[in-house]
Amino acid sequence: MKVGDATLSLRYNKDENAIYQNNSLIIDFDNPKFFSNLWDGFKTNLVTMSIYAKGYSSSSANFVILSAKDKDLKKEIIVDKKGPEIKVDCPYETLPNAKVGYSYPIFNATANDENDGECKVSTKVYFNYGSGRECIVPINNDSFEVSKEGIYAIIYEASDKTGNVSKKVLTIKTSKDINEIKIDESLNIDKEAKQGERYHFPNIETTGGSGKINSHFEVYFNNDKYPSDESSFIPKDKGTYEIRYIAKDIIGQSKTYSYELEIKENLTPVIYEDIAMPRYYISEAIYTLPEAICYDYSSGVGVASKMDVTIDNGVFSYEAKSGESFVPKIEGTQEKIYFTFRCKDLEIQKEVLTINPYRMVNGINRFAIENFFISENLNLNINDRDIDLLVKSKGDAKLEFANSVIAKNSSIQLISNPGKENFSNVKVTFTDSLNEEEKVTLTLKNNKDGSIAFNINDRSYLTNSSFSKNNNLTMGYTDNRFYLNTTVVECESYDNGRTFNGFSSNKIYFSVSIENAKAGAGLKLSKIDNQSISYASSDYSEPRIIIHGDYGGTYAHNEVATINKVESSDVLDPNSTCYVTVKDPNGKIAIDIDGVSLDGVIANKEYKLKLSDYGQYIVTYTAADSSDNKANFIYAITVEDNTAPLIKITGEVPSSVKIGENVRIPTFEVSDDQDENVTTSVFIETSRGEIIYLGKHNAFKPEQEGTYTIKIRAMDEAGNIAYATVTFEVTK
Repeated sequence: MKVGDATLSLRYNKDENAIYQNNSLIIDFDNPKFFSNLWDGFKTNLVTMSIYAKGYSSSSANFVILSAKDKDLKKEIIVDKKGPEIKVDCPYETLPNAKVGYSYPIFNATANDENDGECKVSTKVYFNYGSGRECIVPINNDSFEVSKEGIYAIIYEASDKTGNVSKKVLTIKTSKDINEIKIDESLNIDKEAKQGERYHFPNIETTGGSGKINSHFEVYFNNDKYPSDESSFIPKDKGTYEIRYIAKDIIGQSKTYSYELEIKENLTPVIYEDIAMPRYYISEAIYTLPEAICYDYSSGVGVASKMDVTIDNGVFSYEAKSGESFVPKIEGTQEKIYFTFRCKDLEIQKEVLTINPYRMVNGINRFAIENFFISENLNLNINDRDIDLLVKSKGDAKLEFANSVIAKNSSIQLISNPGKENFSNVKVTFTDSLNEEEKVTLTLKNNKDGSIAFNINDRSYLTNSSFSKNNNLTMGYTDNRFYLNTTVVECESYDNGRTFNGFSSNKIYFSVSIENAKAGAGLKLSKIDNQSISYASSDYSEPRIIIHGDYGGTYAHNEVATINKVESSDVLDPNSTCYVTVKDPNGKIAIDIDGVSLDGVIANKEYKLKLSDYGQYIVTYTAADSSDNKANFIYAITVEDNTAPLIKITGEVPSSVKIGENVRIPTFEVSDDQDENVTTSVFIETSRGEIIYLGKHNAFKPEQEGTYTIKIRAMDEAGNIAYATVTFEVTK
């Protein structure tokens, strides 16, 4: 491209995801040297290019494009002769045959043009297409009826704005030899079950048909469809159920296999879902037991009740109810506590490793941060500023932190340890506190040149950090993004490949793995969230406050605002609590719409507040842990006065007066819904358009004939302005 007397050559390198001017790099979109939020490049192989100019002094900007897409425009004219690309959403390389008497589906199609973007696709079906005896076949409900033996064609057609037309033809043959769908009915299917126990549908094999066979199960009881999911259902009533297995192929052939399932009475209570327990407890903290509900069908109907729980630490045991608060307690450093959930004859065993946060020193309980770590093949050396993680013997090593923290805005900081970087990778894993399937691993690859590559979801980003130099390596999570220092990347999936959708329990566990390490290799752990991980005799760090949803802002008078619920997270204390106080613009404690005084109330729920005063409401959240470390989070809700004063004219002005005659300003009243003191002014607009300010005067004499207007202006303290006008004629 020629700009003035200069030639500018720009190119984008897809493999490097970078732009060059001649051979000089301008920008690299996935290099953390240039960006914090890295961009992975164009999702398709098609882009549009545009040119614009700004800041030029002439009336126009002239560009001469010399070449584009390897075309020399000085010698060659580029003409768009290429039509849109049509893509058909068809899962078959070879289309399945059709059969007379059945319908055939029309596959969805899209079209995209390199210059014009998305284009409309038209679809037609022909019989004997291209033979000279072709005839069109109607399309109904995204399919067509196959009425004759022969060849059918689905024609997809799209055109761009230049008039280039693209066509895609799918040819379908008819066949008499398409077998009917057959279902293997020789399976040994369990046809009896008990009330309340989840029944899993059997694996049934099907053969024959045309193309892919889609199948599903349906359940009927007393001729009514009964709730079920893809693989199972819970029979809550005694009696005979009909289980239907329905298979259907691409042309609409279907086959149904049904059998009866006899549901017997169940004298043993059942639970519908497994009881989810955390991985760890902290001794002497307060927890809530999972609310385990069992269903007793001994009366013929499922009666729900909370399960009893026996809690046993190996020394003593006590009874509780599921859903109740309890305090785990152990004497050693790390011990298992056993939980037996019971409902009549039903017993379910669970166990949770419990951590003692203290150690006995000279008869005094001292805080022991090292007890929070569950490690494999690691020596932990606690310093005044961090903890050395040193591999004991050649191989892999792992460390996990026993207290879960709130996932949002969570972080962990490692520090490289030069001279001890004899390992291949360091992995940091974020795992949901109640669901092992929801985990995301960030990998720091130790490259041969000493640099670190940051990997997530099989994507790799080169960083400026190195294990062979003193570098802080801070990794964290916020708003569906993970980061290493200033390199922020989107997360697409969990480690198991499922689409990433956050952490369902809102809390996570941290774990660190060192892979392929030599003995003595390692690094340092410096922080988890805002908590320094070092030698300390007590917990000195304040909790972290997490607010859910949007907060603060400007509202109208008498509008109802939501005081958001928040959570507090403390790295060393699972029992931090958070309270909220709201003061109105007068400095008084606000009352919510349910009459609750918002003075230090628990902040784990929302409150609704009617904003009946103008000004700022101050919302203060305070979080505190068991060591009385406190954190505050404050925001304001502003109620603006947007209502103008009201002017009411109570006096009168003659409709017509003579030149030089004295005209009195009519009496008027001004009111405002907020302010008692409203500023008023009176102006006269003459027949010539001149504006006269009357000041303290309440009368004037017109000097020219024509139409005059008296304008009364009122402004409140918030700056809202109102006008009232009176018009009259002036004659000779």
